[in-house]
Amino acid sequence: MIVLFKETFDKWSDAQRRRILTDLLERCSLSQLKFCNSHLQEKVPREALDFTSILPRVLSLYIFSFLDPRSLCRCAQVSWHWKSLTELDQLWMPKCLRFGWYINFSPTPFEQRIWKRQYIEMVKELHITRPKTPPKDEFVVIDVQPIAKEAADTKFSPTYTYYPKSSKSQGKKDLPPWRSSDKHPTDTVRFNYLDNYDPIEQGRLVRKVTVGQQNSERKRRPTSASYKLRKAKSLISLSAELCNRPKSAPRPSWAANQLAEYPATKATAKILAQSTEWNAGIRPCPVRPPMPKMAERGKKAISQTPPRKQSQAELMMMTVADVIKQLVEAHEQGKDVNLNKLKTKTSAKYGLSAQPRLVDIIAAVPPQYRKILVPKLKAKPIRTASGIAVVAVMCKPHRCPHINFTGNICVYCPGGPDSDFEYSTQSYTGYEPTSMRAIRARYDPYLQTRHRVEQLKQLGHSVDKVEFIVMGGTFMALSEDYRDFFIRNLHDALSGHTSNSVSEAVRYSERSNTKCVGITIETRPDYCLKRHLSDMLSYGCTRLEIGVQSVYEDVARDTNRGHTVKAVCESFHMAKDAGFKVVSHMMPDLPNVGLERDTEQFIEFFENPAFRPDGMKLYPTLVIRGTGLYELWKTGRYRSYSPSTLVDLVARILALVPPWTRVYRVQRDIPMPLVSSGVEHGNLRELALARMKDLGTECRDVRTREVGIQEIHHKVRPYQVELIRRDYVANGGWETFLSYEDPEQDILIGLLRLRKCSEQSFRPELKGGVSIVRELHVYGSVVPISSRDPSKFQHQGFGMLLMEEAERIAREEHGSWKIAVISGVGTRNYYRKLGYELEGPYMVKKLD
Repeated sequence: MIVLFKETFDKWSDAQRRRILTDLLERCSLSQLKFCNSHLQEKVPREALDFTSILPRVLSLYIFSFLDPRSLCRCAQVSWHWKSLTELDQLWMPKCLRFGWYINFSPTPFEQRIWKRQYIEMVKELHITRPKTPPKDEFVVIDVQPIAKEAADTKFSPTYTYYPKSSKSQGKKDLPPWRSSDKHPTDTVRFNYLDNYDPIEQGRLVRKVTVGQQNSERKRRPTSASYKLRKAKSLISLSAELCNRPKSAPRPSWAANQLAEYPATKATAKILAQSTEWNAGIRPCPVRPPMPKMAERGKKAISQTPPRKQSQAELMMMTVADVIKQLVEAHEQGKDVNLNKLKTKTSAKYGLSAQPRLVDIIAAVPPQYRKILVPKLKAKPIRTASGIAVVAVMCKPHRCPHINFTGNICVYCPGGPDSDFEYSTQSYTGYEPTSMRAIRARYDPYLQTRHRVEQLKQLGHSVDKVEFIVMGGTFMALSEDYRDFFIRNLHDALSGHTSNSVSEAVRYSERSNTKCVGITIETRPDYCLKRHLSDMLSYGCTRLEIGVQSVYEDVARDTNRGHTVKAVCESFHMAKDAGFKVVSHMMPDLPNVGLERDTEQFIEFFENPAFRPDGMKLYPTLVIRGTGLYELWKTGRYRSYSPSTLVDLVARILALVPPWTRVYRVQRDIPMPLVSSGVEHGNLRELALARMKDLGTECRDVRTREVGIQEIHHKVRPYQVELIRRDYVANGGWETFLSYEDPEQDILIGLLRLRKCSEQSFRPELKGGVSIVRELHVYGSVVPISSRDPSKFQHQGFGMLLMEEAERIAREEHGSWKIAVISGVGTRNYYRKLGYELEGPYMVKKLD
């Protein structure tokens, strides 16, 4: 046999070898198989391979998706490569959250990456000086004083860790299973949570005792009569002890041990418990026995069943119906109703401890009353007060692009795959509402859009006009394939069509019932070049949010921005020549900047023609754990403004904003418990506007004067509307800001931004004397497409009048032979009705 194998084994096929070896091994005994196994291991040593390093990433993640949290924790402790695969794709995030294993804000030294340590060492060597310009008397510059460690640690961000019951009693803080060094992590409940049921509710139904505890309990059980008596007592309620009668009642007939013929129902179980109690010699509370069916004097005794108790769901439905009925009656009588008081009163009427949700009330409104009641029930009406529904989506987590040539990220930036907030995108913590929605959808753009649109619809908002904001870091730094996939799914989520390319998705999005009126992309000045702008035009993007942060070169260098101020001016110029609306991100209270320099930089920002953005997001600097700025603050080399000083500074900045600029935000959406130092109030804009009112000044930015916001906040409506024109020079071009306003009440109804393109325009559609409309927007509550509402301002002809005036200015004053419009994908049909045609990404019209 051995000679046969040696001579002919190499000549056989794989099928022949497999068949012969299988037949041979089946005839071997157990000892012979062990001998073959040991001999084979000596010749061919066993090698353990990481399948994630051999199999494709998609297949590895597919294998991980079948694992429960306990197995995933073990995988993460075996290999860091496995941990990175599971964490980046958010496979175990939903499962671990069910156990309360939240994101840890305190990474152990073992989890600190090499670049993180280098990053901290680099930040410690930064040269942070005092403000270079001497402060005036009316300004206060806070001296940089060293902060004691105890004082610095008084406002740390909370550490969300998993606390088992055993460690809670001892005051010991245990780490979650994937953070601990235990090689055998344990679960709270030993189940495989691949199903969609709630594991917490399922775990509450299970007795959480181990086998050892059961054995010890079994050993402690006595066999005396007292134990049997206590066991019998456990079958009845504690109220039985209060029923003390002077005489012992005779045993009723239904207490006999003759229940075998009764069916297994709840009534039978109750009778069995009472019978067991009587057999143990314990007298229960008086319970009405079931009346047997028997004929007496020729008549049948009919048992009377008590009325059925209504469930909580039925009571909730009755409460919702009663609330809607009272709202309809109040509307017919012309009365105003406080919805919260009405819900509280009606819930108490039906004996409910919880109030009905607003979503349930809106969904139950009859169709004939929806037009009347839904606007009154609408939650957060400010969401659609500007005439559109904003849907914020996030791309997948990725590293900041300038880390490759600067070595690190910005000193104040939290988030990102390598940060303490490891599940979040760059510059976010993962606990903002948009971040949590993205994590829940595993950063799928289609699911993010569908869920958010459906949520707004349930809250009573109109979603006929949707504007996307792509957040999560520098979107244009991602690969082209991923960007195409992301934008394609955004359009497909609105149209319901499954497209194969971006151009196909855009074509179907034009005819969708839910129109995409614009896309906003966050980017950096060094990722706002000509090729990036052309790609964003093909996506249907109409607005850019460019991170500027500061107009000082030394501040940009010390904070490790990775670009210059000159790059900011060039990106503004190219973006506006391409027709984009430009929104800048600005950060006061940065290191190496004092109160006076902060004020001067915003004066420069709004008055210098090299800047002059169309909008601004004002983000005061926040100190967040895990950043380089946190190390500076902890060692006393950086100190934030006091709350009162920061409110004063924001009030001064808002007073400088010109009437053609819109302030979109005044502070980040990061939860306050995560902020170690910086902004201490969540309503910073409201406080700044109140301070301006006390000082006798007012904010005249676009958002403050919008007609929809004025109606909500001040209950005023315009009564005298005029066309107002403002001209200014910005970024090498002639800008004209047209608006319909009520000058007496300072209310803005609609606006149009017209620009005479410069000679440096790189787009072929805009060369040779072309004017471009960069924005056309009529404010007020959303009016659905192809409909009109006399009480609202959309679809009343203001947009058409603004376009006619823009064409006149372009023809007579600019001397242009063609006018172009950078329009959203869903608004192209509107411009086709005005005589415009699609040329590239623009809608154009030749002027006579």
